Amino acid sequence: MKSNVMRVNDVMVPQRFAWIALAAILTFVGNTQTQAQNAAGYQYVTPTDPSIPPPPMLRVIPGNGRVTLYWDDSAESFEDPALVGQNRSLRNFEGYKIYKSTDPEFLDAFRITDNQGNVQGYRPIVQFDRRNSIRGYHPASINGMRYWVGADTGIERFYIDTQVQNGRTYYYAVVAYTHGDALPGFATPLVNPQTGQIYDPPLFPSEVYKHSPRESLIDTRIDRTTGQIFLGRNVVEVIPNEPVLGYSEPENPTVRRISGSAGGEITVQIIDPAEVRLGNEYTLTFQDTIIPGSTILDPDLVVTRSFSLTNSTTGEVIFDRDERFREEQLQIREGMLLRISNSGDTVSVNTELSKWTSAENRLIHRFNFGVNTRFSKLADYRIEFFDGVAGRSTETQLRVGNLTTTLPAEDVNFRVFNTSSGEEIPFGFFANPQIPRDLRDVFFLNDQLGWAVGGAGQLRVTSNGGVDWRAANTGTDQRLVDVHFTDADFGWAAGTNGVMMHTQDGGDTWFEQATGTTTNLTSVYFLSRTRGFAIGDNGVLIQTSDGGESWSSVNAGTTRDLYGIDFADQNNGFIVGQATTILRTTDGGNTWTIVLPAELQGGSAADRLRIQTSVNFLNATHGWMVGFSGVIWATTNGGATWSRQPSVNNTRLNKVAFVDAGDRYVGWAIGPNGHLIATNNGGESWFAQPSGVLTELFGIATLGGANVVIVGQGPTILNTVNLGIDWNLTTTEKRFRSYVDPGGQARSDEIYFIEDFGTETNVITWKVSLTPDARGLSVDPGEGDILELVTIKPFTRADVYRFSIEANNVPRVEGQLPADALKDVRVVPNPYLVTHIGERRSYGPNEPQNELHFINLPAQCT
Repeated sequence: MKSNVMRVNDVMVPQRFAWIALAAILTFVGNTQTQAQNAAGYQYVTPTDPSIPPPPMLRVIPGNGRVTLYWDDSAESFEDPALVGQNRSLRNFEGYKIYKSTDPEFLDAFRITDNQGNVQGYRPIVQFDRRNSIRGYHPASINGMRYWVGADTGIERFYIDTQVQNGRTYYYAVVAYTHGDALPGFATPLVNPQTGQIYDPPLFPSEVYKHSPRESLIDTRIDRTTGQIFLGRNVVEVIPNEPVLGYSEPENPTVRRISGSAGGEITVQIIDPAEVRLGNEYTLTFQDTIIPGSTILDPDLVVTRSFSLTNSTTGEVIFDRDERFREEQLQIREGMLLRISNSGDTVSVNTELSKWTSAENRLIHRFNFGVNTRFSKLADYRIEFFDGVAGRSTETQLRVGNLTTTLPAEDVNFRVFNTSSGEEIPFGFFANPQIPRDLRDVFFLNDQLGWAVGGAGQLRVTSNGGVDWRAANTGTDQRLVDVHFTDADFGWAAGTNGVMMHTQDGGDTWFEQATGTTTNLTSVYFLSRTRGFAIGDNGVLIQTSDGGESWSSVNAGTTRDLYGIDFADQNNGFIVGQATTILRTTDGGNTWTIVLPAELQGGSAADRLRIQTSVNFLNATHGWMVGFSGVIWATTNGGATWSRQPSVNNTRLNKVAFVDAGDRYVGWAIGPNGHLIATNNGGESWFAQPSGVLTELFGIATLGGANVVIVGQGPTILNTVNLGIDWNLTTTEKRFRSYVDPGGQARSDEIYFIEDFGTETNVITWKVSLTPDARGLSVDPGEGDILELVTIKPFTRADVYRFSIEANNVPRVEGQLPADALKDVRVVPNPYLVTHIGERRSYGPNEPQNELHFINLPAQCT
């Protein structure tokens, strides 16, 4: 050994964490010394060529099998005086190169030759250049070489080299370089600016570009008389090594969202633990701007203009309205690398966070959330749904192509909120006319409990005499045209394509019963929980004796359409239909006989061919049937004979119902265009009553006393509490719905959000529609359901983030080590034979030093 002096090897780490990066390398040393730029007697010498950019300030962090480098951006504002008067920007900084060597003269990297084979330059291990379309080899040559200006990789300001061996000394230099007089794409002018003539022959790039790139010097010097190595600001010496026993790497801080809902990602990476400030908190904010689209079809861009990072603990502004994050890697400040990944400059739907929340765990139709490409509002939304009228849409002009449609104001069952601003917002509503909105029948079991059914499986239930109605899911998209309950639990609803839905819990849940027919059913009637009947088109008559578990066909003796069924008592019942078809049973439905009242036998052919749409018996003796052309027939002897009653006009009558008012029989019949006629003397005379609506009325039910409910298109629900003196419109709200039509085409309503955007007022920003499940498993939203709509948006002034430097964000060494920890201590190399790669050579008159390295030592040891 040339020396018996032992010391800890210099590893060029900040003093505060020297004990961590110590890596426990104990060395027998000679006299070679290394000094940094600030060492006494050494100053960076400005190159004589003013076109050479200054060198960046380089820092280094040794690690286990890696070396981390990072540098500042002081060279990026360099102005090249050679470009004055060339109609080019003087700021021609292009990028960085990193050179690596195992000697301070960088002989390892000095390998670039000219076309004569003469070594002229250094080969970098990595190169970063700006994304500016200046790429490839610069046309101008330097001593027969052309300079590679990069491949538009993008600027980075730190690098981790993992191609290193622990214990070996490495030297790194980072140089800044320019692109000379290059322009994007190395464009060559075609016209002589002096004469205005086209160059002939055309110019070559080398005739236009003559100022080649320049790069800063590798700032290092060796004093051969003393062996001292002087390293400038852009050169470092480093020895990677293993950490001390019990060492734990710092964890990266967690960034917390304080406000806003941008869709980008923000991370903080600890690069230089020695610079990290324990206990400090940081706040990140953004600045934005709106760039209007050039045409109405182009989207406005909401651009994240810049960001600011403040050390909230010290008040120091780390980044002040910095705009470079969009294109370049940020500088490492206070030991941390901040990465900001924006989501782009247009707003889109966040499919992960947008979702339904169902109050009753229903499978609701899939929603479609679309942005207006012109006015993409930076906001999130919530739509709350109810069973009754909850809000009212705004009359809206909707433009589709060259057509403009007016969406009328409608009562609806939902409200819309902008959750970003916390405000309820106006909206337009398109009630798709291809979605059935009719209520076809209403049935009341008593003066409180009732049900109404209609198009696309609609069902509404009331428990307070029709004052309030709630929607329930029947599980079918078929039109339900008639409903009947035997008690508060058991009920049936019949409809198109032979559908029969059954409930045993008052209408909360429904399941389909197999009827054995696909013919449209028009009416259903049950005498008890087990005994029931249903009729339909083409003379269909089916019956059940087991509550609908099985249905059997009954020969009705006709193929004409049947429309109405009612029983005067348990034995006597009537069915009416097309062309004055009347069927009667006197044995509870076991047998049915076609009858033609004597009053009609001698009547005109027109009377005999009229359609009877509805029959209603008030008691065992008194009944009425109505139909087309305003025809009304009545019986007072249980159907033995019928008499024609005078009608108000010849308007079709869809349904008839009577109530016993005590001293008289009061009745009503309904039809299209809000047609409503009434009688208070059993039908001896009828008169028109104003319904207050123009929609077609389909179903009517008496609740007892003076209460009556009528349902119809719209959907429309009317009620009276004074035997029709006054009729009240209970609801015509348009529920947000979707539907698969008979052809398999999905139809949907649409909600249009109306908001202010920039300087524009009352514009449509977003649209929501629905897509039903093709198997019919999904349902319309109802009471208590909420649709949360979240957008992915650029960072804006609404976004604020914070993070803190806590104990787990700085390096740690366990104080208590296992008793056998010393068994991991190693001497390298072992055996030591003459020399090894970890020993550094001497650059002065002294002999090279010999070294033994000890690894895996505790942080403190003797």
